[in-house]
Amino acid sequence: ERAKIEEDHKKMAELLKTVSVAVARKAGDAGRIFGSVTTKDIAEALAAQNINLDRKLIQLSDPLREVGTHEVTIRFSRDISVDLKVNVVGI
Repeated sequence: ERAKIEEDHKKMAELLKTVSVAVARKAGDAGRIFGSVTTKDIAEALAAQNINLDRKLIQLSDPLREVGTHEVTIRFSRDISVDLKVNVVGI
């Protein structure tokens, strides 16, 4: 059982290495967005690509508040983690 879960996590980590997500937010002149991008927003953007991921696995010390590409860590376990590119787009 435990080995199967670990194998599933490894497969998901390999998949996430090839994926990036984009989140659109209204932005001001200085490149700062109104509001922020949270783990919930990132999980929803992944779900739109048919990748269902518990938002609790997304490591985000502070919500994203600026336009640009950010690296976010997805941690499945102590040994399995992957960086995900999140592109925050100003509209």
